[in-house]
Amino acid sequence: MHRLNAASGDQVRFVKAPPQPVDDRRTALGEHTDFGSVTILFNRLGGLQVLPPGVDAEWQYFTNGLLRSNIHRVVSPPGEQANSTRYSLVYFARPEDDVVLRRLEGPSRIPELLDEVEEEVINSKDWIIRRALGRRVDVPDIDYEKSAGREALSKRLKV
Repeated sequence: MHRLNAASGDQVRFVKAPPQPVDDRRTALGEHTDFGSVTILFNRLGGLQVLPPGVDAEWQYFTNGLLRSNIHRVVSPPGEQANSTRYSLVYFARPEDDVVLRRLEGPSRIPELLDEVEEEVINSKDWIIRRALGRRVDVPDIDYEKSAGREALSKRLKV
């Protein structure tokens, strides 16, 4: 699903975040999940917080809950680190644009889908667009609930 000669939504980002005023050190990037296959982050300062997954029988994913994208957020670096500029280099690996996203088959460790669950048919490119634009109100035909990811599910289920 990640051939070198096929178009995909892979991205590399270099982020420079200067120190924030002491009276305004809020969350820099709210809770979210990444929407690719793998994300690689290089950063020397603290501030990335991860919310470990809880148990929720309703969650469905490529591995039907066996492997999940953790919810995470970025806050001001702790302690003396908060006075330094944070530089981050992030690589987002995503499947080829035309790959249809569906439950992986194979290992017996992946739980079976419930009979009443109907998988949505969507390709990687359309999923990335929907996920990236889903919170904007000026984009027609984008279903916010479907674009919100695991973080929205955790709020509904109190995971």
